[in-house]
Formats: sequence, C-alpha cells, structure tokens
Amino acid sequence: MADEEKYTKLIDEIKILYTEHLNKQNILRLDREKKFSIFCNELQDLYEQEKEKIYDVYVRPFVNQYSFLQEASSLEVIGKLKYETYHSLFLKYIWSCQNPFGAQILKDFLITIGQEKKWLNTLFCRNYEGCIEERTKALRKGNDKKRIDLLFVDKKNEWCIVIENKIDSEVHYSGSQKRSQLDSYYSHCEKTYMGYNKLYILLSYNNKNTSHVKGNWIYADYNTVFKSLLKYHAKDDLIRDYLKSLFKLLFSNDIMLNNEYNTLYRGMQFYNNIISNIK
Repeated sequence: MADEEKYTKLIDEIKILYTEHLNKQNILRLDREKKFSIFCNELQDLYEQEKEKIYDVYVRPFVNQYSFLQEASSLEVIGKLKYETYHSLFLKYIWSCQNPFGAQILKDFLITIGQEKKWLNTLFCRNYEGCIEERTKALRKGNDKKRIDLLFVDKKNEWCIVIENKIDSEVHYSGSQKRSQLDSYYSHCEKTYMGYNKLYILLSYNNKNTSHVKGNWIYADYNTVFKSLLKYHAKDDLIRDYLKSLFKLLFSNDIMLNNEYNTLYRGMQFYNNIISNIK
C-alpha cells in the first residue's frame, strides 16, 4: 500500500507540475501575442508614415503638376510613337531659333548631356537653321542613300550640331561592317563645314546603340530630352503635346497613380521608374 500511495502522490505532483508548466506556457504565449500585436501596430503606423511621405513629397506633387501626361498625344493617336522622322520634326520645331524658347531649350538639352562649350552661347544670336533628312554628298552623286536625321547649322558663327535619331533601330554598317552610317555623316560634315565647331550626337531610345558611340560622337537618350523639356510644358502647346508622346514612349508600362490604389510599393515603383529618371 505504501508503494501505491507513493506512486499516486507522484502522479498528483506530476499533474500539478504539468498544469503549472501549461499555465506558464500560456502566459508566455499571451505575452508574445501581445508584443507581436504591438509590433504589428507599430509596423502599420510606420508603413503608413513612409507611404504618406513618399506620396506627399514625391508622387502627388508630380502627378498634380504634370497630370496632362496622362492625356493622349498626337503621335499616340496616329500610331507614330516610334517613328524617328516624326520625333525629328518635333525636335526641329522645338529647338528652332524661330521658337521663342528654342535656343534656350536646345542649350538646356546640351548642358544636360555635358556640353557647355563657349561657342554654344551664340545659339542666342538666333542665326542657325535646322533641317531634317539632310542628304550627304555621296547621295547627291547617286552613290549613297544616307541622310542625317537632324542638322542645325549657323553659317555666321560657324558651327553645326549633327543629330542621328534612333528609336527602335540600331546604327547600321556597310557590307564590310567596318564603316557605320555615323562615319559617313562625320565625313560629310567635316568636309562640308570645314573649320566649323561641331557636335555629333547619337540620340537614341534603343540602349543597344551605346556600343556604337566612338570617336567624336556623344550619346544621349530620350530621358534626357524629356528632362530638358519638362519645365517648358506650359510655354507651348506643341511642347506639351510632345512631352505626352515621350511619356508614353518612355513609360509605356507605367501609369500615373491615383488615390484608389496607393501602396508603398506602388509609390516607390513610380518614383524609381519615372520620377528619378526625369527629374
């Protein structure tokens, strides 16, 4: 009987110890749940603060100031967003000295790509002329089909700016693959405008063209054009329209944000994909 009593007493003690253990575990669990709930609330508050910061400082000011970028543009409507000649025509008009802001806009673009040469100050003399599809001498002789997309020439102050414009296409080469169209344009201008100050610019939407820039050619992308034009959006309806085309070209997979779908992720994505590239 003594052994049975000891055994029963042991079992009862084990039950008590187990119950105490369960109670302690339950208390610890409740404490952890409470701490986790506090953490989640703090995290939610932090999330909301960071989200509102991104939207208040960056997204909403941009969307409110440039809401017109959501509107359809002329090139979008006629299905010519990726046609180089149409972009050259717009740029010829925008950068023309006949445009009241043309010389300053062209200067801003050149500064953005790192060109601050003294002779560029003569842009404001407004003596330069612009043309698209300038034929090379070889073409005039019937031996070539190459044309310079956009050319600005000031014969009085003796300078020229040569722009080869690429959207989806790449710089192409002759059959030997040793001479590119850029080489032909360079040779043409060096002979035609001998003694002039010159800038040779490869303006491209296709990043593959960065590998073709050699010698005297400078690379520029369409983000740079957009950036240089943005502050003039209220000055000219055609500039405004062209900005809408560039926005659709550059950010075809992104949309301007509205309050209905605001999240921190979307705000950061909008900032990283759009604002940081053009501001």
